[in-house]
This record gives sequence, C-alpha cells and structure tokens, in this order.
Amino acid sequence: MSHLHWHRGQELSEADQDDHIFINRYLQRAIAIDLIAYEEDEFVYVKFPFFILIGFLGEQNKENNWRGAEVLKKGEIKPSHYFIPAYFWDYIYDRCSDIVEMRQSYSDKQLSKIHNTMGKNPNRYYKSRTKIAVEKDLELFGIRAKIDRKR
Repeated sequence: MSHLHWHRGQELSEADQDDHIFINRYLQRAIAIDLIAYEEDEFVYVKFPFFILIGFLGEQNKENNWRGAEVLKKGEIKPSHYFIPAYFWDYIYDRCSDIVEMRQSYSDKQLSKIHNTMGKNPNRYYKSRTKIAVEKDLELFGIRAKIDRKR
C-alpha cells in the first residue's frame, strides 16, 4: 500500500525516493480517463488537473485498502491523507513516465513553437500552475526532475 498526501488544488508536498520525478506536473496538469482492472477491483479513473475521480464498478476488494478518499454523505470532499493500493500508485507512476517519454520526443520544430509562444508572453508562464508544479518537482527531487530530450 502506498501513502499519498495531496490536497486537491495543491502540489504534492512530500515524496518518497521511489516517487516519480514528474509527479506534480502529472497531478497538476494532465487530463485522462481510463478503465482499470486489477484482481477484483474494477474502476473508472478520471483525472483532471488537481483532482482524481475513481468510480468503482461493483464492490471493491477490501484487502486493497483504499482509504481516506470517500465522499462524505453531504457530498463533501475534504483534504486528507489517502491510502491507496500499490498497484494504483504504479499506474500513476507509469502515466508520469508516459508523459516524460512523450516530452523527450518533441522535435526541434515543436520545441521552437513552445519557446516562441513562451517568449511572446513570459509572464503567462511565470504566473502559471505549470511553473509551480515544475518548481515543486525540482524541490522534491532536485536536478533529477529536469527532463532532457532524447537524441
């Protein structure tokens, strides 16, 4: 079982050495939807920036120890410590790796367009949640969090 301390709308504030160097950029920026099946757990995974929604299909496996992320009876979701099965954390890790791999494959033309767009309005980037997520990953993981292009 993995332990995740993440407040909706905030960056991941603690990380283990085994966590992915792109974790904040994934949690803060990525959008995804997937159907996940592991042993007896089957669920729909919907990922928005700052928020993950998991809808179980049928009854969840109690041995997998999903805890801390239930929606309260009044429909409220409060910040908490979340306990999630290791297989789900592995899934998140793999999604982070997929994004890193994609970004490493950007062509010179793609990078030029990105840099030109940022150069036209640098304040937009400096005020962005992307910048905050990058800085948090660098704070948690140091220079390892920098993504170099594959050549």
